[in-house]
Amino acid sequence: MVKYLAHQLTVSSVPFSADVPTRLNIKKRPETILYRTLSNRDNINISYAMGEPLNPVDNLHITDRSNSLVQNRIPDVGYVTQLTTQTLTLNVDKFLVTDIFTVDVPTKVATPLFYKHTLSQFNPDVVDFATLTLVSLEFMNKDFQSIGLTEYILNKTLGEIYNNIENSYDVATTEFEVTYVKYIVRDGTTTTVYHELINNESIYQLASFDDLDDDGLLVAGTKKYLAEELPGGSSFLITLPSLQLYAYKELQQSRLYVIEPAALDSSDPWLIRVTNGQFLSAHDTTNYKYYVAEFDGQAFSPYPPYKAFVHHATWLNNSLIHLPKNIAYDPAIGLELDIFVRDSEQELQAAYTTNILKIGTIYTGDVEWEVGISSIDGLNGFVELTQTVATTDTVEASYYSVENEYEISLIDFNPSNNTEILDKRVVFYVAPESIYTGTLSKSLHYLLVNSIGKITYASQATEALSGALDPATRKLVDEDFTTTGSPKHTFYYDKESTTSGLNSRIMSGINLPWVEEFSFIDKYTVESVLFATTSVPSGISYENYLENPRILVLADITVGEHQSVEDISTFESRAQGGGIKSDYLDLATEYQPQVNWMYDSPIPRPYPGVGTFYVQVPQSVLVDHSGLFTRDQVTDIIHRYTKMGGYGVLDTYGVDPTITDAVVSSGEFAIGWPSYGSSTTYNVYYSTDIDSDFIQVNPSELSDVGAGNSYTISGLIPGVEYYTKVEASDGSTGATVSVVTLTTV
Repeated sequence: MVKYLAHQLTVSSVPFSADVPTRLNIKKRPETILYRTLSNRDNINISYAMGEPLNPVDNLHITDRSNSLVQNRIPDVGYVTQLTTQTLTLNVDKFLVTDIFTVDVPTKVATPLFYKHTLSQFNPDVVDFATLTLVSLEFMNKDFQSIGLTEYILNKTLGEIYNNIENSYDVATTEFEVTYVKYIVRDGTTTTVYHELINNESIYQLASFDDLDDDGLLVAGTKKYLAEELPGGSSFLITLPSLQLYAYKELQQSRLYVIEPAALDSSDPWLIRVTNGQFLSAHDTTNYKYYVAEFDGQAFSPYPPYKAFVHHATWLNNSLIHLPKNIAYDPAIGLELDIFVRDSEQELQAAYTTNILKIGTIYTGDVEWEVGISSIDGLNGFVELTQTVATTDTVEASYYSVENEYEISLIDFNPSNNTEILDKRVVFYVAPESIYTGTLSKSLHYLLVNSIGKITYASQATEALSGALDPATRKLVDEDFTTTGSPKHTFYYDKESTTSGLNSRIMSGINLPWVEEFSFIDKYTVESVLFATTSVPSGISYENYLENPRILVLADITVGEHQSVEDISTFESRAQGGGIKSDYLDLATEYQPQVNWMYDSPIPRPYPGVGTFYVQVPQSVLVDHSGLFTRDQVTDIIHRYTKMGGYGVLDTYGVDPTITDAVVSSGEFAIGWPSYGSSTTYNVYYSTDIDSDFIQVNPSELSDVGAGNSYTISGLIPGVEYYTKVEASDGSTGATVSVVTLTTV
């Protein structure tokens, strides 16, 4: 007989005491032991599903809309144009051009080569270059296996390899491709073998003053070009050194589109980036310029277009690492690269630098600066070190980069830091520059859209200036938004507009019934069905067609959890207590930061990535509908009992009475709305301020009329703008209530 077992149980042995001789036959299996205690509701046992931690690759969803404008469509990979000329016109200012071609042979036509790699140990800048001989040269892949690359030209005089090689890294899959060049150099009787990453730059580059003669013309033989925007903003004129055969191709960087954050996990802010593209487009008889006007106002260092960065590197293999940004390495102007390697305990193991003045000096403690950087692919962010990096090591880099993107710091899309982002869709767009706007200081704006597609905020409206020329800003504030960015009426983002909706304007003091029929896409953007129409349809307001500001929507962005139950990795049940002893919490946190996610941590934090759950409550519980709680209070109550993480998305259920027609006069207006069932009753409200309390105007609840409901609000002041809404009053009101803006005559 075994007794007192539960209290004395340990994993390694089973203590017991027996009053009589006993035979035991115990087969030990792996098991989970949970010590339960009596709990009050603040100390409740918690069960949770633990998924993969949040990361911007899996949890940030970007829907690209930037290619809706044909001039902003990314060119096909490999699409090249050849022509004999000295000038050409393009609608973009970022491209590659070359006059170097492979040899034309019977089996293959000549191929234009757009890049050059300068051999670091065999070029005119190397000491005693004239005494050196290039013995051999070959190309290798990332596994250092020889590859048969034929499309290149070697210029031994300059130590340059002309080629079309493009190293690449995919953030989503972590797949990468790099090419090395291996070559042997003889100096007298000594031969040395070198290998280095292909570090390409474009063969032709934008000219500076040093590339011009006294007449302002390009110096003959230079590999430079001039680019200028033609008057009226119709196109860019590109001038080349001489009349001959050239090949050119446009680059992705010349377009405007959204890029995922540079952050890799849940520990950093997720800040969206937009490419610094620039292109021109003509609509009707007007030329529009699309670009990020805010780009030049960034904090550059030491001067534009450079920025200083400190980033964690991604380990790829052996001694190869990748950085999130391109690398500007130019010791002549003080642009150096520093690399720090730390072990699994975060102890500094090595400090590498390209700065020869630091070599041999102490960085910190007993760690000296070393020459540990073998080669760099600056364009694509790859670095090859001289020493192998362990998989448990962490690598950090301090470096400069040529800034090609604009980082939007206003919104952190990391839900660990910004829980409010989970129930919103963020729409980024560019308002173009034209003769109507003058030079822009800001062109990048955003909308906040709720789960059913209604716009709740427009940033551009808050930036409007009195008397601004920008037609987009003027229309936004005059017709759709207040200067606080809130909508004046129910306004959808991309719901398809009806014909009557497209015709809606404030005309002669009469506000037509267009609340449910308008969308931002149709009214303001290049995607508008009006813009796509060659002639204004009958019944459509010509002003709407003429005043479309041709906004380009770049992307819709949402944040969500992993999409599949297969992503769940652990299921656990736990009561408060029984965790790490308080005396060891600091030490445990140092070794394992996830301790902060434990229920009994001193500062418990939700586990990132646990999951989002959906909560519905009757809208009658909300203060807006004579209930007891605000929406924030209900959300707090939900989250109070989800201490191990998880984000509850709050919604309400029922019908959503929508005003579908209105007749306006000098002192009253009559509104109408559909039937929502014979058991539904209604109240009608109005206010002169959308942010103030609404006044109920019907003395008693209105019964539903099957053929359609109506009510006349009288005793109003002529020429005043009123906000009106209808609510169902039987406790089953909808998730939102449509508010209509009506102006008395």
